[in-house]
Amino acid sequence: MARALRCNSALRPTLANHAWRRQRRRHKLGGLFHCSATSLSTEDSPSPLPPGDTTASATSSAASSASGSRSKWISSPPPPLISDATPAWTDELWASPAERTRQIFCNRSLNMHGVKAVGFDMDYTLAQYIPETFEQLAYNLTLEKLVTVFGYPPKVADLKFDPHYMVRGLTVDKRRGNVLKMDRHKYVKIAQHGLRTLSRDERKALYDGVEQRESFDGKDFAQIDTLFSLAEAYLFMQLVEMRDGERMQQKQQRQQQRQEEEEEEGGENNKHLPEGSSPNDYSHLYRDVRAAVDLCHRDGSLKMAVAEEPSKYIYEDPSLLSLFRMLRDSGRQVFICTNSLWDYTNVVMNFLLYGRVGSDKTLDWLSEFDVVIVGSGKPAFFQSAPRPMFEVDVATGLLANTDDGSPVAQIGLDEPLPALDEYNMRADEGSEASTSSSAGPGEPSAVYQGGHFKHLNRMLNVRSGSQILYVGDHIYGDILRSKKQLGWRTMLIVPELAAEIACWEKNNEIPSELHRLRDLRDSMSDELHRVEFTLKTLEEQAANGSGAEDVSAIGSMDDLEANDETVEDLRVRAWQLRDARDAIRAEHKSRLRVYHESFHPVWGQLLKTGYQNSRMAHQISRFACLYTSHVANMRYYSPERSYRSREDYLPHEGGN
Repeated sequence: MARALRCNSALRPTLANHAWRRQRRRHKLGGLFHCSATSLSTEDSPSPLPPGDTTASATSSAASSASGSRSKWISSPPPPLISDATPAWTDELWASPAERTRQIFCNRSLNMHGVKAVGFDMDYTLAQYIPETFEQLAYNLTLEKLVTVFGYPPKVADLKFDPHYMVRGLTVDKRRGNVLKMDRHKYVKIAQHGLRTLSRDERKALYDGVEQRESFDGKDFAQIDTLFSLAEAYLFMQLVEMRDGERMQQKQQRQQQRQEEEEEEGGENNKHLPEGSSPNDYSHLYRDVRAAVDLCHRDGSLKMAVAEEPSKYIYEDPSLLSLFRMLRDSGRQVFICTNSLWDYTNVVMNFLLYGRVGSDKTLDWLSEFDVVIVGSGKPAFFQSAPRPMFEVDVATGLLANTDDGSPVAQIGLDEPLPALDEYNMRADEGSEASTSSSAGPGEPSAVYQGGHFKHLNRMLNVRSGSQILYVGDHIYGDILRSKKQLGWRTMLIVPELAAEIACWEKNNEIPSELHRLRDLRDSMSDELHRVEFTLKTLEEQAANGSGAEDVSAIGSMDDLEANDETVEDLRVRAWQLRDARDAIRAEHKSRLRVYHESFHPVWGQLLKTGYQNSRMAHQISRFACLYTSHVANMRYYSPERSYRSREDYLPHEGGN
């Protein structure tokens, strides 16, 4: 049965405040691209700011207005729904393949037959957070901490958050106050200082015109490689913008009388942001933002708000139950390994699978897993240095010691903890799996905190990293270390991929047209270079008195069909070729810009920078065996599937 393919509507962001020049160009070329009904239209967007208006408050309010009046680009979409158009693998209506936005893509061939256990991260992997509410909450709490704890001026609390401005895969230059998007070779292709896009000359002067190129990996740089980082990165950009505005104000306050008047006015609103070690150093702003975010996690304010009303911040996804049961029915063990602690994990999993909150929470969800590890401390969990593991008393949240991961009796307890009780029962029955601490079908899993991968291997009774498939959203914390150091097979969850693919499918004829224009430009450049070379040779010969006015004086020019052309004819021809080439170059540049802005008006395609893969795409291709837009997409594939990667090509082989 052929499956009807369906493209989900993808919402796009609009951030017109800093791109006022581009809007007129988009208006002229908008008919060429149709990512969404409003993504390229300027009719319903706010009026662009004048080029001199770059204050933080104006930028924030304009961005907020734009995000409220136009379509949005979704970083964390709701979970996919099973339907006749997209049935699960076990559904009687099942047919292959799944629609493209729900497919699992393969970088390294993986035969699931060799996988004995499948593990999942929780935050932004199993649980998808709603960016308009969750990231807004994190942003607001961080602002509050900056003002009340770190002594920032009250005007900081008036900043507005745009949840659609930032994307993953960017790099923060903390010292210079810039946010960068790089290609796979680590060349900076887009750079923003605060909320202002740097010109090509500014960008190259900072990152290309230097004796030694930056590695972008030192203490002065931070990677935006998780969706949790988007709010703090945007806040850092706003603070940089605000700091620059303050400096400009201070330069304009040259009259002593005006300074004295402002000092007399006094008040908290005249306080300024803290200064760094030098006038052009912004790293202290990033340090304070990062510390404020950490404080929100440590004092529990962020997680308590989510626990109070999970439906406001998390997409409920009860269909995940069918995924876990499908995997366990196929004979595989299923585990959770998350950095969140037990109390928060219990809240999220109850809501995610059953919609239960508050006093309605139960421990039923534990029976869907063989092992649950909370507070794992990834990526340290994947390192060889031993770390203690504790058993969690799920009734009280208290921790009990273990003997290198194996449960031990606790003095003073009337009843043994669940893991020890189960361990002893298996030993009494003479089970061959008595060395394993994983739960059997229908039995609640024991819960552990901390530890490292060797503890997990013993619990799952696996001997090789290739027997584990781990699914996560963090390229560094979940994927890179587990893949590189342990040899685990990996699947990266890229929630933005669904919107990215939907936009690409709606404009899939544009890349071929861009390639045609580029080839035409290059062809004209080649012809122009040959004409200019011929012209230069003739002029040199004429200057030396050894040439003639006729082109034929320097030999056969059949390829140029110019045997009868004079030097003046060649000059005219060179001018015409140069003019035509420049026109095609400008058209190609404009169309390419509009095409990329149809994905995101600031950063373009998530996984591309021009014609090159972005740095994020490069990391995905290196460390993620598989990647997909949502963990529930695994329901569309057999648990015994053999995933095959595409054949690799070098440019000389003619592959795409």
